[in-house]
Amino acid sequence: MACTLALAGCSGDPGESGGLSKQQPHGANHSDVSRAPIPVEQEIGPPGRRLRGHLVWGHESRSFTGCDDGPEGWVINESGDEIVEIYEELTSAPYQPMFVEVQGEWTAAPAQGFGAEFDKALRITQLIRAENEGFGCRLELHGALFIASGNEPSWQLRIGEGGIFMRSMDAPGEIEFPAPRMRGQPPHVVFEANRPEPGIIVSLEQRRCIDSMSGARYAWAATVDTGGRQFTGCAAEGF
Repeated sequence: MACTLALAGCSGDPGESGGLSKQQPHGANHSDVSRAPIPVEQEIGPPGRRLRGHLVWGHESRSFTGCDDGPEGWVINESGDEIVEIYEELTSAPYQPMFVEVQGEWTAAPAQGFGAEFDKALRITQLIRAENEGFGCRLELHGALFIASGNEPSWQLRIGEGGIFMRSMDAPGEIEFPAPRMRGQPPHVVFEANRPEPGIIVSLEQRRCIDSMSGARYAWAATVDTGGRQFTGCAAEGF
């Protein structure tokens, strides 16, 4: 079935779990991800679940609300100062909601203070993605291995087990590549497809990546080589 790069419809299911879902078996140089799924034996990052929603941060309110009117709770930040610094950078008004994807787990709300007004609390252990302008909850990550995008020219790319699908502002239509081969393991992963000529190589590096237009933060940087050209941008890991 042909896959498109439609970026819509975030489920925001609080039960979403994290970690690169396909990892390379020990001792193998490459694999066809459509025929050889890589077992989930090594989790990336701290324990907890991947959750998407909106963060509000201030003196009297530090809350998280899941996508699609998901659960709401007080925020206990154990991920460091980065999430606060990015919130202050990307928002323009006090208590403005900012989209985040985090690693964390729900726990009991504080017994005292402002947090006691909530039924529960979200203990955040890692910031994965943050943006104030972009697809946010509408970025459809389910069924994808990675979704990447960049600027100058604007381009978008989706990697799935069945193929790689790329669109660019300076090329008509969508280019579809067959099921890719996967090499490496985090923090460096490469997906490659040889057809149609001249093929495509997508290199992903697990590090903080900043979108050059919006300032959005991602957990992966992407480099795409195809047709004698190179595209750079950021990537989000699928579910």
